[in-house]
Amino acid sequence: MAAKSLALVDRERGLDLLVRLAVDPAVGGLDIADLFTEGRLDAEFIEVDPERGLALLTEIVSAPGEDNFTRAQLADFVLEKDQARGISVMERLAKDDSMDELSRVQCIRKLLGMNRARGVEASGFLIADYRVGTDIRVAEYSFLSAFDRQRAIAALKRMATEAHNSDLTRAVASIVLCRDEADEGVMALAELSRDRQVSGFHRVYHFSFPWVRADLANKMAELSADATLPVKWRTFAAEQLWESEGLAGKRAWRVVGASECGAESVHLPCRGGAQDPVIPALRPGLTTSSDRLGLGFLLA
Repeated sequence: MAAKSLALVDRERGLDLLVRLAVDPAVGGLDIADLFTEGRLDAEFIEVDPERGLALLTEIVSAPGEDNFTRAQLADFVLEKDQARGISVMERLAKDDSMDELSRVQCIRKLLGMNRARGVEASGFLIADYRVGTDIRVAEYSFLSAFDRQRAIAALKRMATEAHNSDLTRAVASIVLCRDEADEGVMALAELSRDRQVSGFHRVYHFSFPWVRADLANKMAELSADATLPVKWRTFAAEQLWESEGLAGKRAWRVVGASECGAESVHLPCRGGAQDPVIPALRPGLTTSSDRLGLGFLLA
């Protein structure tokens, strides 16, 4: 009430205070929507001093801490009054990790409709942003590919190779790369397989997908001999090698068995129907619920 009274006496300072109070969640009884409904932002606040008014709203929109709905509402208002300033505000929100992911995507869509170059750049930024969920990022990659395939591929490569992404995220991005840019995808998977900070599952398993057009025999021979991998994933690599290159695979199984004396034993089946000497370790299954969910995502 005091702010509204001040606006009657000193319109500039009063309306400035009204807007700041309206977006402050600690202040009850006043909401930014009230100012829109009353027409005060449009008829008074902006028209009194358009430059100052829009600068204040831009400042409020750009400050993390306000709720997403209020920031998006104010951004739309600024865009309506001043397109150049509004585009900058939309771009800022699209890259702001304090905004929820879907709101950021909506800002990108609006940007693309007004300034394609800045919208495409913001879309690539979202794809490469490790703070965003994997499903959102892959969906945005598919969307951006229709506008700028080169930028989309570049962003997906960052998603596949940058270490601050999760193992699953890097694996998903690598598999999508294998589908759309085979050589880049295989290189990304190879880099993943060499990273000792990555789980054995993600270092080995994805090479078994039929659309990963890698030199499977050499890669599986390399992984089966990699002492930094858990024995079950070295065994898995040896089994994959046996399926494609029988003799080399059998040798790899024996090497794994000789180096891991305490593992559980299984018999290696032979194509001639006989049985080989006992080989340690079992073929691994999907080891965690996140792995199973990840593969469901990959195969969807």
